[in-house]
Amino acid sequence: MTASHPLPSVPVNTLLFRPNGVQVAVVDATGKVLLRTVTLGRDFGTTVELTSGLDVSERVISNPGDAIAPGDAVRTRRAPRSRLIAVGLAP
Repeated sequence: MTASHPLPSVPVNTLLFRPNGVQVAVVDATGKVLLRTVTLGRDFGTTVELTSGLDVSERVISNPGDAIAPGDAVRTRRAPRSRLIAVGLAP
């Protein structure tokens, strides 16, 4: 398969394995969590390619907790040279 645009790839520690499919948690412009159902592509060991469900511009949460839910308010901290962010629940 040849893609006309680069496919996003994310570290495996961003993946949430849920009953309704594999998801990643992202943060919207207001600091709220959204869950994106994604389709996995090639597995590179520590990262995995996503063939659908995530835009390359979205801010992905690394190491999301199992209890993370849509609408949770979070504080963000950008990882150096990365689109990944670390989060903490907002007070």
